Amino acid sequence: MNFFSTLISMTCVLALTACQSTAKSYNGYSGYQIENQTSSTATLNYTLANNSHPEKQQAKLQAACQHVLGKHKRYKITIFNQQEIVAPVAETSQQGITLGQTSTSFGLSQTPRLNHGADDYATHQALETRPRMLKVIRYSCS
Repeated sequence: MNFFSTLISMTCVLALTACQSTAKSYNGYSGYQIENQTSSTATLNYTLANNSHPEKQQAKLQAACQHVLGKHKRYKITIFNQQEIVAPVAETSQQGITLGQTSTSFGLSQTPRLNHGADDYATHQALETRPRMLKVIRYSCS
């Protein structure tokens, strides 16, 4: 039984590590954008959190190169420049029902409440936390 729990734990760790270095196309906040592409090279802009570790940053840049040029090769990365930008402000959702002069919203949660009478405002805020500064890296893959 101990072998299976160890195997499951290792599988979960590998899956989470792979998800953190997976490249994603630009979504208005973070991700990569293709500036120029040929069959063997590409120039990309990657926007990511400014506080990311260098190893994770390199893994994301490499994953973006592999996504654009092909997954079966490790590419040489040449960084042209890096700049810090202020993160765009997240839009607040305007969900709810307007009743006269008031607005009411309803929601469902699968999070069990520890304090039955308390609004889970802190958890809600933590899930919406984003870095204030982003890093834009312009680089080439070859």
